[in-house]
Amino acid sequence: MPQPHVQIILADDSVPATLDAALKRVGASAGFWPLTAALERSSLGAADAFVVLLPGDGRGAGDRLRVLLDRLADCPRATLVLKSDGGFVPRIAHPPTVPVTFGSGISEDELAIRLATMLEMRRSLESLHRSARCEDRSRETSNDHYVAQLRQASRVQRELLAGSNGRYGGVSFTTIYRPEDYVSGDIYDISRLDEEHIGIAIADATGHGIPAALLTVFIKRALRGREAWGDGYRILQPDQVLSRLNEDLLSTNFSDCQFVACAYALLNTRTHELSFSRGGVPYPILRRRRGAASVLKCEGGVLGIQSGVQFPVQRVQLDAGDSLLFYSDGLERVVSPSPGGARVAGAFGRAARYAARPALASIGAGGEDVGGGTCVATLDEPDALVTCDGDSDVSGDARHALLAGADEFITTSDWFQTLAVDGMSVALDRLNVRYDALRRIGFALDDLTAVAIQVHA
Repeated sequence: MPQPHVQIILADDSVPATLDAALKRVGASAGFWPLTAALERSSLGAADAFVVLLPGDGRGAGDRLRVLLDRLADCPRATLVLKSDGGFVPRIAHPPTVPVTFGSGISEDELAIRLATMLEMRRSLESLHRSARCEDRSRETSNDHYVAQLRQASRVQRELLAGSNGRYGGVSFTTIYRPEDYVSGDIYDISRLDEEHIGIAIADATGHGIPAALLTVFIKRALRGREAWGDGYRILQPDQVLSRLNEDLLSTNFSDCQFVACAYALLNTRTHELSFSRGGVPYPILRRRRGAASVLKCEGGVLGIQSGVQFPVQRVQLDAGDSLLFYSDGLERVVSPSPGGARVAGAFGRAARYAARPALASIGAGGEDVGGGTCVATLDEPDALVTCDGDSDVSGDARHALLAGADEFITTSDWFQTLAVDGMSVALDRLNVRYDALRRIGFALDDLTAVAIQVHA
């Protein structure tokens, strides 16, 4: 495999030491051009990614940077814009086909993660760019090519996921991964951390389509359940994993899809003790061997809204015959396909823990699609008024009561009763069958992802 190449474009003479170290960590070579020279070139070359370094005081580089970003539309590459002194970088308008992030105060670790993600994006960006050029030549032909490229992107995204089924000792895993379109904003991961520990993650990026799918690449790399520690390693607890992902999302300053719902669990395969933290995804469902099924309630808001959020850890002892299900909010649409209610309830319930501005952002992230209803929110402190077409007004402390709405929607469904009576395997099979049936009749579905953990004798 050829060595990846990052082109550094300088509007300043200094290169941060953290950037040099991050390039070495990802194994990339680097070339350096002054910004003026880059603008004079007839071609920007074949770099896998670009990093633009602006002077600390700006010195009027904004107009030249805008011209450079417009030039990149002809050969789109992931681009990171930094200031040489680590200062704040204001957003600059750029072509929508060029994925640009603006960073400030980035550490060596964060830079390495960003560079690795940017390098992995090249193939997808080239495929999309080729499809767009075909469209200029022939709309009908280009549409066929575009669909083919989306199918290829779908295959690539699936290859990034863990195997759909696996067994570790007395514990087995079964997954459902049903994108609403070719690519998905959902992702899951099942990683063996050492001889006794398995890390399980499920995440749902805001939005749909390619922007959300590209963010899942970043999420997968950022969900690190183990890290080097002295001469060995240490296993990170679920709250640590989510806290780090939350800070990573905030520091990346993504222009789109900055909100993520996620759950992370740590399973000891010897003792069968499972600990988990959640941030915005639905509560997991626990089914005991004798058929008692319930949701495990654990607080935690969506990631990427504000810094310093705490993610409580909940522990559960699993015994032979028990099963546990983590899933994205797409399950609600399948088991109880009614518009509006539970989805709105979940969005406002999650928002109830935040001050007004972050709360509105949370509602925008979690309630982007309410099944055709219109949702208007006014959040003041200490009271709030929520108005939804077809639903009653909700104000003040009633926001907290809404948090249970989505869970009641699922636990009162026929599918939940199937889970309790017939077991996890039968319930997952029926979930797949129902998803296919609803898709055939044109029902508006969401991305659906689920990870089931089953303990055997």
